[in-house]
Amino acid sequence: MPAIRDLEKLPVSGREGNYLGTVQSVLFDPSEPRAVALQVIPPNLAVVIERKPRFLPLRPGMLASAADEGVVAWDGKKLPAKAAVAKEIGASVDDTVIWRDMEVRLSTGERAGYVHDVGVSRKTGKVLRLVLSEGSVADFAVGKREVPGELVGGFDGTAVVVDASFRALAQSSGGLAAATGKGAAYARYGADKAAEAALAAGVAGLGMLERSFRSGLGRKAVRGLRRAGKHVRKTIDGGT
Repeated sequence: MPAIRDLEKLPVSGREGNYLGTVQSVLFDPSEPRAVALQVIPPNLAVVIERKPRFLPLRPGMLASAADEGVVAWDGKKLPAKAAVAKEIGASVDDTVIWRDMEVRLSTGERAGYVHDVGVSRKTGKVLRLVLSEGSVADFAVGKREVPGELVGGFDGTAVVVDASFRALAQSSGGLAAATGKGAAYARYGADKAAEAALAAGVAGLGMLERSFRSGLGRKAVRGLRRAGKHVRKTIDGGT
């Protein structure tokens, strides 16, 4: 299952082994949860003149070769014309969507974070999993969440939609809250308060750890983390 972060920056090779460019982004269907094309940066002209991005339609086997061999293999001598790509994928490339870092919302309308990574099918490009992030502070406290592909909808024009049933299934992949047994923050999805809520859960868990420490060194370490937490809270409240 290739991940879009692994595909970015891979070289693109033509039919005769010639270098055609580098993958810049993975493009998704305007409405379906499916990767349909790649945005490619061709090599500079005369070494220094930058060229406009070009596009490649995703075909069966391309993702497999990219994941296994670390190169995107294209069966042509050169990159195709934009119109040819649009015809093959059934949509204008201008209407396709770059999901990475895109806002994610539950089907009920609540903000859930943003797309950190996406795992797609080698054969069809269909989304198999979505890695959801809520920002560095929240990720530290709660960990990034993984959304099963069957719960991932398409792009609704403003955000990637995830079925609201994900709320009940949310599990942390790591982070401070998981380590301290404070998983209550999993259900907190308000974007403006997500980081603050996750941090609060982690700091509450630190209280349990602090009481369990017998050494003064352990207590000192926890107090240091608490002071850092207060600084982050002050930053959040100040809106900076």
